[in-house]
Amino acid sequence: MKKVVALLLALAMALSLAACGGGDDKKEETGETKAVSGETAAADSASDGDDASGGEAETIKIGLCQPFTGPNAVAGEYSRYGVDLAVEEINNAGGFEVGGKMYKIEIVEEDNEAKPEITNNAYNKLIGQDQVKAIIGPDSSGPLISAGPLATAAKVPAIGTTSSNPDCTLVGGEYVFRACWIDSFQAVVCAKMASETLSAKKVAVLYSNADDYSSGLATNFQKEFEALGGEVVAFEAYAGADVKDFKAQLTNIQNSGAEVIFLPNQAGELPLQIQQIREMDIQAEIMGEMSWDNPNVPELAGNENVEGCYFISLFAADSTDPVSQAFTEAFRAKYNKEPNTQSTMSYDCVQILVDAFKRAGTVDDSEALRDAIQATDLNLPSGHLIYDENRDPEKSANVMIYKDGVPTYVSTINP
Repeated sequence: MKKVVALLLALAMALSLAACGGGDDKKEETGETKAVSGETAAADSASDGDDASGGEAETIKIGLCQPFTGPNAVAGEYSRYGVDLAVEEINNAGGFEVGGKMYKIEIVEEDNEAKPEITNNAYNKLIGQDQVKAIIGPDSSGPLISAGPLATAAKVPAIGTTSSNPDCTLVGGEYVFRACWIDSFQAVVCAKMASETLSAKKVAVLYSNADDYSSGLATNFQKEFEALGGEVVAFEAYAGADVKDFKAQLTNIQNSGAEVIFLPNQAGELPLQIQQIREMDIQAEIMGEMSWDNPNVPELAGNENVEGCYFISLFAADSTDPVSQAFTEAFRAKYNKEPNTQSTMSYDCVQILVDAFKRAGTVDDSEALRDAIQATDLNLPSGHLIYDENRDPEKSANVMIYKDGVPTYVSTINP
């Protein structure tokens, strides 16, 4: 028994020495110790997300309302890419500070199917049930014109990504913004591209009279091109996305003597139109607007058919601007894809909101957030952004051309 007690005392002394740090200070860490050290470092890094008082970063919800299904689903997919990249960058850095507290972002998605009535339902859910602080999207004008007043009534800021109809903000009210230019500016840019870049005197237009975006842009383009001394020799309409045969309209265009054909239509409708123009061997340049900046256009129309086609874009992946370059590199690294206008505008929306939260000094005052968005003065991947009195951004346009299926920068047209 005495031997057992002595052994226990000796063991207790050894443990006491070890607890006091006894042993070789220069002893190498074991693999297990290194792994724990790595976890500790990761935990220390994560603690960067703690607020100024040492608590954990709080989470705020932002809605993303886009067409994740249906004919415009690619736009929704690329919008998600841009938003997710921005949120990942912000949250991995520990979040952002507002009024001495740190915040991270949680995205709540709603599929609007590119339909106004479904967008209304999505906005109501995001605002009433999910209690988001702001909404990004939708991408198209009709749904935002419909749902925008709901955001203003609830005092929840909403930013459309590529919704360019002037009524989006005018009808939507004081809480509705957009990340893209408006159609009147887009029409001016397209008219200049036809007249100056392509040196055209005679242009034909093929547009959808069932789509406010397409018909409005077509009408404004005609006005602007004629003001520059050109002539619209054919102004051909079709009855919406269900139309698959454009040969009657294209025959009239072929007989008009047009040097350029302008297609201001949704991305899902463009491939068949381009293919049929090529099949009929119409000897005219083809040009479009920002909906052309969509990977489905060359993929479905065929790279050989879009070769040499011009369009305008809010973003150029081959830009030399350092902010644009950093975004492009990060996007390629994450998705192994090329960023387009939709992904860039969506990324920009997150940055606009975070910048506005910081300057507002609170995440709980929607009026202060609205005022801060209005006062945005920010360098973004799509360029420098400030808002006018109608909550529309003043931005430059990039003239692009398809080369081997890849959008390639040509020149810039400024506001």
